[in-house]
Amino acid sequence: MSFDIYGNNLQRGHCEVHPNIAEEYPCSLCQSHSQFQSQEADTTCEVQSLQNDLAQSNSYIDSLRAELAKVTAERDEYIKFHTENLTLIAWIARETVSVKIDGNIKARFHFYLAKRDLEQQAKGVDEVLACRELDGLSQGEIHTIMLIANRLRKQAEEL
Repeated sequence: MSFDIYGNNLQRGHCEVHPNIAEEYPCSLCQSHSQFQSQEADTTCEVQSLQNDLAQSNSYIDSLRAELAKVTAERDEYIKFHTENLTLIAWIARETVSVKIDGNIKARFHFYLAKRDLEQQAKGVDEVLACRELDGLSQGEIHTIMLIANRLRKQAEEL
């Protein structure tokens, strides 16, 4: 005598798992159940794969959002700087337009400052001479100071 999986008497030619099905084990219901479980496992794997892909995509989107926030902050800072310093920037552009070198405005501005520095040094020497604060200096020393002022002016003009 045979028994089903529940411990009940099993009729001849019936399934052990599904005793009400008149087919030998594995019956069509067992096979369809097995096929369903296999498909369910495949679907579960596919869902997990899609969830992993989604997590990676979300992580990438988060990194892009962070980068966008950084770039936006830099842009806002750039706009704020230019808005606050527009008159200074316009002045620099106006003053350096005559500079004879190519390059960006920063290079032209540095060149302009070097030229202006030489002009100011020459002007300072002239003011010292004009103030007659040279008591105690010989004519040769005063002449040397004048030559230095002229040399500074010439250097500035050559730039």
